Amino acid sequence: MKNLSVKIVTGTIVSLGLVYAASAATIQVDISSAFNADIIVNGPSSGPLDATQNSYNGSPSDGNLITQSAAALLNPALAPDNLPDDGVFAATADHPLIELAYDNSDDGFNAWNSGGGNGQADLAMPAPPTNEFYKTIHLIMFGVGGADPVIRLLYDSGPADEFALNNIPDGSSGFPGNGADFLLIGGLDRASNDGTTFNSRGVGLFGYSFTPDPNRTLVEVEVDKDGGGFVSVLGLVGETAVIPEPGSLALLGLGGLLLAKRSRG
Repeated sequence: MKNLSVKIVTGTIVSLGLVYAASAATIQVDISSAFNADIIVNGPSSGPLDATQNSYNGSPSDGNLITQSAAALLNPALAPDNLPDDGVFAATADHPLIELAYDNSDDGFNAWNSGGGNGQADLAMPAPPTNEFYKTIHLIMFGVGGADPVIRLLYDSGPADEFALNNIPDGSSGFPGNGADFLLIGGLDRASNDGTTFNSRGVGLFGYSFTPDPNRTLVEVEVDKDGGGFVSVLGLVGETAVIPEPGSLALLGLGGLLLAKRSRG
């Protein structure tokens, strides 16, 4: 399993009519301890491919994603449309740098999958850098079969924040409008568990963004799925902001600009 990174960025945070200079981190949270499934066919374009996948939808014939190198062996013309070999997705206007914990050379688990029944993932959050707090977190996931997971943000004190999601999608053609905050990558193809068959489908990986309580310490994110369908979680990223020091705030007045990620509710 590769080591995930912390990237430091600088800028200005404007919130609730107050403005202060900030130094923020983008933290690629290591959730590999929760992984229980291999749902990505990987391997060099010259072969052999990893032939021991689990499938994200219970179907051994077409329930796995594919890296670009693996796709180059199965169907060279479609290789560029699939997962980058290193799992890295550059920052855009919609999301920060995101690095998923898979690698084309790693045949191990690369996702948490709920299975077709009930399932829960407990994703521990590392402590943010000194004098910083999590202002936004992003879950990277997709679903099959109308799964309706509940996301809980657990803190060091007090009740959890709970967000009920409806019908987590897998097909990228339904974005926007399917409830996700951003499409990380779309148009992905599928392969069989043994990596021998290839199907064009248009699967997408989606980002769901949440705003934690800034007055409490976030310690865990739960993904709780009851009932039918499947949910797969591949990544968790946290963005932090600096806790303002007394005397460092400047009032913007009643017309102060609010720049903040929306909070689900």
